[in-house]
Amino acid sequence: MEDAIRILQVMTGKGLSPDVPSYSTIITGFCWHQELESAFRMKLEMMDKGVSLDAVTYSSLIQGESCDLFQEMLSMGMPPDEFTYTTLINAYCVEGDLNKSPHLNDEMIQK
Repeated sequence: MEDAIRILQVMTGKGLSPDVPSYSTIITGFCWHQELESAFRMKLEMMDKGVSLDAVTYSSLIQGESCDLFQEMLSMGMPPDEFTYTTLINAYCVEGDLNKSPHLNDEMIQK
């Protein structure tokens, strides 16, 4: 993630304005690495610079939050139900992360 931030800084330093895909890619990376604070800081930077968020940006942030909340739920000892699993599976499918969906489906069936 540090390299991605450096590239963004180099772009800006050379007078180039990062666009929606540039920011969205970095935000998605932060979400995948469970660095949600950094992802939301990047969202604010994006907005401050007048770059409009798109569906990919919002989807990444929503998925990142859902993963974080799911982990919090588990750490509190609260067992997920079918609705919880269905919500997470749907979020992964919408985001296009089809690798995690089957795992969650299998986990749901086992419980």
